[in-house]
Amino acid sequence: MGNLLAKDGQPPTVETFGLRILPPGVAPVSVTLDAALRKRVADGINSNLAEFNIDHEVAQEMQEALQAHLKARV
Repeated sequence: MGNLLAKDGQPPTVETFGLRILPPGVAPVSVTLDAALRKRVADGINSNLAEFNIDHEVAQEMQEALQAHLKARV
């Protein structure tokens, strides 16, 4: 499974490219992240970082980076 996002321009350029290997028989499911689901996912990531990361400072930096990224999307 893969994805490719190209930026408009002359010439067009690749903004992101992803490739994942799926086990045989697995069918990918497309999910559109609306604001509510994006918040649930981010909250879950923040919770897991706080609970499972052994370095509290690194976890906090990652949480702050995630929040900054989400705010930039708005």
